[in-house]
Amino acid sequence: MHQRRDDIDTLRGLACVMLVALHVIGEEPAHGLGVPMNHPLEILGTLTFHLRMPLFAALAGFVYAFRPVTRGGLTAFLRGKARRLLVPMAFAATVFWLMNAATGGAFAMPLSRMWEIYLFSYAQFWFIHAVLWCFAAIALLDLAFPNRPLTAAALLTGAGAILFLSPAARGVDFLSLDLTLYLVPFFSAGVLLSRLPEALFRRLILPLAVAGGLSFAIFAAASLLNPDLEHVRRAPFSLLAGATIGLALLAARPRLNALAWIGRYSFTVYLYHLIAAKIFHRAYALAGSPEPYSAALIGMGLAILVPIALHWAAVKMGGPVPVLTLGIASPGRRGASVQANRLPPTPAPAE
Repeated sequence: MHQRRDDIDTLRGLACVMLVALHVIGEEPAHGLGVPMNHPLEILGTLTFHLRMPLFAALAGFVYAFRPVTRGGLTAFLRGKARRLLVPMAFAATVFWLMNAATGGAFAMPLSRMWEIYLFSYAQFWFIHAVLWCFAAIALLDLAFPNRPLTAAALLTGAGAILFLSPAARGVDFLSLDLTLYLVPFFSAGVLLSRLPEALFRRLILPLAVAGGLSFAIFAAASLLNPDLEHVRRAPFSLLAGATIGLALLAARPRLNALAWIGRYSFTVYLYHLIAAKIFHRAYALAGSPEPYSAALIGMGLAILVPIALHWAAVKMGGPVPVLTLGIASPGRRGASVQANRLPPTPAPAE
């Protein structure tokens, strides 16, 4: 059993904070707090574009390498991933759809099309589809090369980079195939980094930090000088920036207690933060949309703390509730308190 690691949880917490900030502030003026384009808060969300999802994906790959699939264990591996990811995703997506249907939110759709929320990209839940595809791909390669884990990771990284830049599946929302190809190279690079010899790993920290810092500086300068610049996910610079910035953080793995605490509940925050954020946005609008900076901090606090409170409540209730809502075992079976402190199979997240 792998105990939680503060360095991994710190990066999970950082990714959560960036994702929550994006959704609380809003990706465009019609969403969130309704701040105009080029507002400092909107710029803040833009500057994390090449870090949020690449970091989530790299973390998922890095953690997978701690407990890779083994021969004869593929069925159990996939069954575990389905329980941990698909079951709570279906529950959270259903609740989110109901809330939007009742309030006329941006993600509302008629009952006749409700089934689409499970099979197509919907809100932040597309990440579940994408990361499951990534897990399946690396699992099959690990089984094909059982004694060469570096070869398996390198093959997926190379293939992922080629597919990332290719026209394959562009615009395909079914099972989030387009966004899967966006994540694959970052996920596989995380696996590769985790499997490198320790001496080589340490030598990579400085060059990755330099490359990541340079990529971020170039992107920040381009975004600030040209606020109307279109940010494309599957583009050469997106691949370079996402890989170098995300892997630089993963190689260094800083520790910060506050972020690590949030990171322990990263999957729960990922699943339910938008529900809390939408309720806050409604209250913010009813209050007349006051000063946005304080509102952003309050909204982010609620969007993080409300899901964590729901996590505690679900574990306390026991029975089928933790499995249904969080994907973890109930106290009466395997001990949800133990499960909640294990290193989960994937970091949360997604936008």
